[in-house]
Parts: sequence; structure tokens; C-alpha cells
Amino acid sequence: MKIAFPLRCFSATLLTSWVWVLAFFTLTPRMGSAQAFAPTDYSARFLDDAVCDSAILQSFIVYGREHGIPESVIQDRYVVMRGKLAELFRALLENPCVELDRRYGRMNESGAAHAAAGDAYRKALRVAIDRALQTPASLFPLFEPDYSDRIRSFHADIEVMKDGELKVRETITVYNGNGQQPALFESTMSSVNNDIQRGIVRDFPTRYLDGSGFWQVTGFRLKSVTRNGAPENFLEESLSNGTRIKAGNAEIILDTGYHTYVIEYSTRRQLIFHPDKDELYWNVNGNGWVFTADSVSCLVRFPEDGQIREYACYTGVQGSTARDCDGVRQSDREILFRNRKRLGSYEGLTIAVAIEKGVLASPGKMDRFLSMLRANYGPPVLAFVLAFLSIFYTRSWRRKGRDPEQGTIIPQFEPPPGISPAQAGYVLRQKYDPTLFAATLVDAAVHRDLDISVEKKGLLFKSLVYSFSRPGDGRKTPSSGVEDRYGMSLGSLYGQVAERNTYNPQIKSLNTQLESHLRRTMQVSRSKDGGIRGYFALNQAYGVIGFFILLAGFVAGLFFLLNNYSKTLFLISLPLFLASLVVQIVFSRMSMP
Repeated sequence: MKIAFPLRCFSATLLTSWVWVLAFFTLTPRMGSAQAFAPTDYSARFLDDAVCDSAILQSFIVYGREHGIPESVIQDRYVVMRGKLAELFRALLENPCVELDRRYGRMNESGAAHAAAGDAYRKALRVAIDRALQTPASLFPLFEPDYSDRIRSFHADIEVMKDGELKVRETITVYNGNGQQPALFESTMSSVNNDIQRGIVRDFPTRYLDGSGFWQVTGFRLKSVTRNGAPENFLEESLSNGTRIKAGNAEIILDTGYHTYVIEYSTRRQLIFHPDKDELYWNVNGNGWVFTADSVSCLVRFPEDGQIREYACYTGVQGSTARDCDGVRQSDREILFRNRKRLGSYEGLTIAVAIEKGVLASPGKMDRFLSMLRANYGPPVLAFVLAFLSIFYTRSWRRKGRDPEQGTIIPQFEPPPGISPAQAGYVLRQKYDPTLFAATLVDAAVHRDLDISVEKKGLLFKSLVYSFSRPGDGRKTPSSGVEDRYGMSLGSLYGQVAERNTYNPQIKSLNTQLESHLRRTMQVSRSKDGGIRGYFALNQAYGVIGFFILLAGFVAGLFFLLNNYSKTLFLISLPLFLASLVVQIVFSRMSMP
């Protein structure tokens, strides 16, 4: 696949390569003589390492470009293979340099003869390079094709609108190798990446945690996705921190070769509004790609009256401060960023550009407030639950839970007419317990409807045993109205015995009958004719409503924190939930009279 480069792109590439060579010799320790290219001491005066490295590398880059191998790949492989290449070129240069040494070895180190000698040695180097490229197999695996799936180029055009909206067009050219196996070159090439099969996946983070511990949510609207100029099938998915675009067809495997995707979208709330400037801080290609990226660039364009004040760029994994990138002003309001070396897996290009204030419209206070509430809905939900429970229970307590004002207390020495001791105790306590059953049995014995005898039984540890029998006056059944008064079949108790730690199903059944009778006759309820009967209401429905509201708030808050945890939000949410729990416990009891 041949690629035509504009002249200025070629010049920029050449300049980049020279910079790379200079950095190579500046930052790399001096190599030993075993890695020198010149075969003789005298030839080393004209063919030093810098001259040889520059000439050989530039020729190899041009050859690699003609055969579809990225410049960055040639550079990486060259560094690893330099020792082998030095041996090869010493062999190729040995005879020519020995002959040149005889011709120029006795001359002065200045003058025309010295300059001619330099030209002769450099010409010999060029001939050696041409000879090496005539048999590229001797340079294996320098020019071995890279079949790994990778990003060939990633370019983003970002237009910043006056209202703060960003219009973004990403042009992503990827190479799909379909799992072809390259020759082994483990030191400069990772194992073949075959993740590009049906298309690409692009993640757009739209949720960020700011310095104060609160989440910020940005807007995102996808406009179009194309591949090689034609509309491409895509699927848009929601992530916990943003949106994922899957471009491709599940039924189609991409052909081997290059594919160019264009993704257009708009986004809001991406700008940072400082007191003295407005800034765009943007991760161009993201840090989620498993592929390497040969070229990553970004053109940022501000409104016409925008003046770029300052800029910076960073490369590497998330949080890296490396700066293997450049920013070049295209005009007062346009700037182009690009990387200087290949980006590895999960590495990205991040840019920052600031302009003067007053050009871009910052969001209003209400808009920022509502956006913050939507992004951090956990604490507001718990605050709403707390407010709702407080208002709901206060209102319920005032309407249903408050006892009436006490009047003059007149002592009575007999129960109210028609009220049994168990009924009186149930009204007083507003709940049932076994002592009410005991009070009923004693009341039945007082009214001569039941005889109770008590004796101690046991060999070592004696315990009380209660025996129940017919009344002593010889009646075979209880007096009339007893079952209506007590709400249980008192006659079925005759002949029963109650002993500690001994279960008696008949007594248990009578106990249950009494509890049902007290609840039916004492608690407020509506009769079939629509009337109200009973003496008190527990208002348990109010507590149930509050419990479910509290439970819903707890689930919502827990779900939010599990997916959007931050220490700040946790420290706000916990007191709100505990306060809601206290309100539930206190007011649910107070609402019951």
C-alpha cells in the first residue's frame, strides 16, 4: 500500500528523524568499539557513529516507508539491531576503507585533500547502504512487515463553539492483520494483537471526579460513524463512567488491511473556566486502546475572536507527565498537536489549551447546580428521604399519634363495665403478652367458671403444676356468656395441666384465641355496616410506609456509592442515612398512640 506524503509532511518527518537521532546519541551511553561502524581507526575520523547512524537510519526509514512499515517501527528495531548492523557495515566497508586509508592516510587533517577524503568515505558508506538494501534479507527482521492490529493514525478535529459546546470529528485509521504471524522480533514487537475483527470499540468518558470529591458529568451526542467513506453499523452502550461505541457488524469479519473510521459527535461541559482564563483539557485518543498508535494528532480551533494564551501536551499512560509531543500554532486561534514517537498500549495524547476569558460563555449557577445534583444523586436522594420522613411522621403524629390532653384523674377500683382484665391490660399496653392469658384464667376462677389447683411436683427440683377443672359447684359447663366475655372456649380447659417447660397444645390454642379476640374487639376497625369499633389504633401502616421509603433510599444510596464511590460523598451520605434511620425508629413509635 503506497501513501503519498505532502512535501511539508515529508520535511516534518525528516526533521523528526534528525531529532530522534540527536536524542539517541545524547541520551544513550557511549557504545564500545565493537559497535562502531568504521572498520579502521583512520576511517573512524570521517565515519563516526553519529554520521553512520544518521545516514543508515534515514535510508532505512525511506525504504521502510516504501514498503508500508511505519517510521517508528524502523526506529525501534534499529535501536535493538544496532550491534548486528555495525558488524554488517564494518564488513561491507572494510575493503573500501582500507583502499581509502592508503590514499588519504598520510595527508594533513585540513585543506582540500581532507575535504575530498571525507566525501570519499561518505560515498563508500552510501554504496554500502545501497548494497545492504539490495539484499534486505541480510537485514532480517528489520523490514519484516508488522501484521499486528494497530492504530496507524488517529486525528481529531475539535471546534470549540462560543456556547462551550465541542464539535469533534475523529479520523481513525487502523490496520487489521487478521492474526497473521510475523517473524519473531520479541524485543521490539509484542505478540500479534488480533483484537480488530469485526470493527473497533471507542469509549468516551463522560464522568469525572473533581478535586473536591464530587462527580462531574459531561454531555455526549453521537452524530455519525463511517468506515472507508460509507455509513457503518454501530451500537451505543452506556458505561458506568461514559459511553461506548461499537463500530462494526457482528456478522462480518473485516478484510486484512487498512480501514479508516470517522466518528463525529458533540459534547458539552468539557471546558474549565478559571478566574483569568478558559481552558480545554482533552485526552485525544483515550487510554483504553490495547493497540499501539503510530501517529496521534489533534487540531483545536477556537472562535474567531479567541486568542491562544498557553498550551501543553502530555503522552503516556493515564497520569503520565512525559512530553513526547509537540504543539504548533496554525493561527492565533488554531493549534495542532501530534506525538513524536509511537504510543504503546493504553497510552494516549493529552492536550491543554487556554484562551482569554470573555470569548466562551460559562454555564450559569443554576445549570451547574442541577448538573452537580444529577451527577451526585446519592446524597440528594438520602436528604430527600430524611426530609420526607421528618415531615410525614410529624404530620402523622399530630393527626393520629398524639394522646389527647389529660383531664382530671379519678381513681376507679373496679374495671369499666363490660371490660375484662385482659381487655383492660391490652388497651393499656397496646400489645398482647402471656400475662393477659393468666389474668383471664384468674378472672374466670374469681367468677367461679374455673377451678385452679396448684401443687409442687418433682424429686429433687420441685416446680409448680397447675391443674384446671370444672367449678366446685358441680357445673359441667361454664356459665352463659363466658365464651363471649373471654373470647375462647373455656370449657376445653377443664382437665388440662400446665407445667413449666412442658408444651400443652390445648393451652396454646386457647392463648391464640384470646389474642385474636382482644385484637378484634379492642383495636379500631371498620364494621360491615361502615361503623367504627374499638378503643385504640396502632397506626402501623404509617411505620410501614416510612420503612419502605427508608429502604428505597438506602438501596438507591448504596447503588450510587458502589458505582460512584468517593470519600467525600460517603462522608455526606452516611450521616444522612443514620439520621433517617433515627427518624424512622423514633417517629414510627411516636405515631402509635
